[in-house]
Parts: sequence; structure tokens; C-alpha cells
Amino acid sequence: MRVNGPIQLFPLVRVAVVLIVGIAVGAQMVTSVAPVFVYGLLLVAVASLLLPGVKPVMHSCMIWLSVGLLGVCLYVCQHDKLNPQLSDRPVLYEAVLMSEPEQRGKVVRFDMTMLSGPLSGCRVKASVLRDTVEQRYRHLHIGDGMRAFSVMEPPRTIYQNSNFNYPQWLRAHGFVATTFIYYTDWEKCRLSLAPLSSVDVVRLRAMQLRERMLRRYRSSGFADETYALVAAMTLGDKSGLKQELKDTYAVSGASHVLALSGLHLGIISMILLLLFRQFRLDGLGQALLVPVVWLYVFMVGMSPSIVRAAIMLTVYAVVSMAGRDRLSLNTLALAALLMLVFNPMTLWDVGFQFSFMAMLSIFLFFRPVYRCVSFEWLERHRLARALWTVTVVSFTAQIGVAPLVAYYFGRFSTYFLLANFLVVPCAYAILFGALLFFMAMPFPAVQGACAKFIQFFAVAQSRGLEWIASLPGASIEGIRLSAAQVFLIYLFIAVLALLGVYFRKMWHIHRQFAN
Repeated sequence: MRVNGPIQLFPLVRVAVVLIVGIAVGAQMVTSVAPVFVYGLLLVAVASLLLPGVKPVMHSCMIWLSVGLLGVCLYVCQHDKLNPQLSDRPVLYEAVLMSEPEQRGKVVRFDMTMLSGPLSGCRVKASVLRDTVEQRYRHLHIGDGMRAFSVMEPPRTIYQNSNFNYPQWLRAHGFVATTFIYYTDWEKCRLSLAPLSSVDVVRLRAMQLRERMLRRYRSSGFADETYALVAAMTLGDKSGLKQELKDTYAVSGASHVLALSGLHLGIISMILLLLFRQFRLDGLGQALLVPVVWLYVFMVGMSPSIVRAAIMLTVYAVVSMAGRDRLSLNTLALAALLMLVFNPMTLWDVGFQFSFMAMLSIFLFFRPVYRCVSFEWLERHRLARALWTVTVVSFTAQIGVAPLVAYYFGRFSTYFLLANFLVVPCAYAILFGALLFFMAMPFPAVQGACAKFIQFFAVAQSRGLEWIASLPGASIEGIRLSAAQVFLIYLFIAVLALLGVYFRKMWHIHRQFAN
């Protein structure tokens, strides 16, 4: 079948782009246009698709208009849900803890889902003042119920000199309010989880499993810094990371390894497939991989970056079992569509933006950059091929995320390639060691050896990154970009890419005529 241009190979990309534009338009007009008017426009656009005798061009335009209006409606509906009317007076309510409490100065912080009261079914960020006498807060754990009395407040900005919008980030993660609870205004109680949705119950049970796994780490003699690093890289728990360690990873350009993403899920999937192959489960390997991957996604908190990776991996598994071609851009667009339809606010999540821009950049630029070195030469030199692959993946991913890093964090790490040469093999070793660590639970001696193996690579990674961060000019700080400037940077990258394609074609034509 003849394809009318490369873009026709990726129809879901066009649908995703139009939906994103619609969501962005909805964010701008949500307070100025009545929702009923938008819903009416969507119904008219969809109804026009059913009219007979419509010209193909007009039919296509109405399809794109319907998708865009769907994006507007999704945003308006989610905005109304995440911006309820809050009273300035304290309210009595019951809630269940959805995360393990973390000590932060004079308070302990945790996420909770309301089971009663005016915000029943909603998620709230809570801070409880620590009582220094009875210390009842020490008995609070994930999954516990509590009855409390406090004021629900709308999310407020806490990063004044940054482009990072904290209230928007909270709403992207489903939080409708924050609250401060005085130590005398709460009590622990046993509550039924029946009001929770099935997804929330599965997520809660998976997070409780994670806490048991984290306790296993603590009982295995990990040092504080090593424990915090391993917990973040393998189970997504970043509560123990100190600011000095975060700064070291950020300056060296390796902070992405602290946030679970496609890199971690890809490594875990590769290891699991190798294990399945050892047990001669090649045929069932893909089918067994999908539920294991989604259990892991629920267990580590369902961040947008790892959900995106899990959706893509699931699609890959399905199409590979069906023997179909796997179109990467279509898979990426499908992941974006599913996530945005489920929660359009995800568009403003920093992890979502980083993850998708990195993958989009890799898909677009990996092959042209990789071909800069002779394919035949790389086939003869395996070590050089592995190093070149890591280099190209790191470089092309950085093309996509560097403007966003500069926009949100005002920083550009100049030695990101050197950092990735260190963290990629260390990440493989740490994740492989973590899998063996939990598989060896019935054998304490083997588990102890696995713990030492993990600690060695975790310490080596941190020390190596400390050295990289100490190099002269390791990070360019104080960058201030506006959203318009970020858009222009991406436009400039796109123009350079198109010019590269054009000159490459001209060079090939010149060689043909020369021969």
C-alpha cells in the first residue's frame, strides 16, 4: 500500500497533537466560557460527521475539530472536579493514608484519600504537627485510617523564583487541597476501604508491599545514603534523599536516574525476559511480563514517566505476540492519548513532559545520529557499538529535555554524556542486584551477598558523580527562560533537523550523479 508521506505512518501522532492543543486551549478559556457551550460545540462537531454527502476535506476538518473540542471538554470537566468549593472553617472527616508518613521538621507529611465529609473520594496533601510527648504520629502508617478536624485549603505556590507551578503539579496528581492538622485534632481509627475505587485499593496494597520491601532493605545493613539511593532507584521512594545528594546528581546531569522512568522499567523488563528464557518460557515471557510490570508500576507510585513506559511496553508485548510491525511513534502517541484522556491535567506534570520529550527526541534523532559512524565498523567492534549506542541515546534524549530542564530548574549540565556512561551500567547492576536480593529472601547468606553487591555499585555511582560535579564548568546555572523562549528553542531544533534532512538528501543526490 502506498503511503502518502511519512506522517501518514503515524496517525495517532496527529490525534495526540490535536488533543494536546485542545487541552491547552481549554486551560486558557476555562474561566471565560461556559462549559455547556463547549459541550454543545462538541456535539455539533460529532453530529456533523454523520451527515451524508460531506466532502472528504470537510470531514477531516470536523474530525480534528471534534478531537480538539474533546480536549477542551476533558480539561473543563477535570478542572471542575479538582477545584471544589472549600470552606474556610475546619471540617470533620475520615481518611485513609495513601503514603507512608515522612518527617519534615516539626511535621509529618503524607497523602490521604477522604472517605467522608465534603471532599469524599478526593486526594489531599496533609501535614500533621508532631507531638513530642506521646509521639502518636509514630504509629501512623500507610493504609491506616484516621479521623481528623482541620481546614481544607487550596494548593499554594511554594517555589517563588521558579517556573515550576506547584499547585498545578498537585492537581495533575489528583490533589484538590492541602491541610494542616494540629496534634490534638486527629485520632487513628479502623475504617472500611469500601468507599475507595478498585484502582485505589490495588494501589494501596501495592504501596504497602513496597513498604515491606523497604523494611527489608533497612534490615540488611544499608548505610543511610546508600539506602536512600537504592530505595529511589529500585522502588521509587525518594523520601530519604538528602538535598546534597540531589544537588550532586542534578549538577552532574544524572538526576533522571533518581526518578523511575523508562530506563528503569526497560532494564527490569530485559532482566525478567532473560530469566523467563532461562526457564524456557519464551512463548509466555511477553504475556507474563505485562502483569509483573503493572504490579511494579502500582507499587512505585504510578508516576507519569513510568506509566508511559508501562503503556508502551504493554503495546510492544501485544503487537509482538501478534506478529505485527511496531511503530514507535504510534506507540508513544497512544501512551500520551490514554494518559491525557484519563487525566488531562497530566499535561502539566514535569515528569510527563520530560518523559515524552526525551522519547520523542530519541525516536526522531537516534537513527540519523547513529548513522554518523559506519554501521559495518560498529558491527565488527561490539564494545565501540555499545558505547556509541549509549552516547547517541543520551545525546538525543538531552536534545528533547535540555530546554525543559533550563526552563524549570535554570540549569544545564555540561558533562551529561560522561555521567550517563557511569549511571547506565551502575543502574543495570543495582536493579539486577535488587531483583536477586528479593528473590533470595529465603536464603539470608545469598541475600547478604546481594546487598553488598548493590552497595558497591551504589557507592561507586555516587562517588563518580561527585567527581563529575566537582569538575570546572560542570553546570551552567542561573538560566532564565520564558515559555515562549522554550517554544522558539524547540522550533529552532526542528528547523535544524529539517535542514539536516534536506542537505543529506542533496548529498546523496550529488553522490549518485558523481558516480
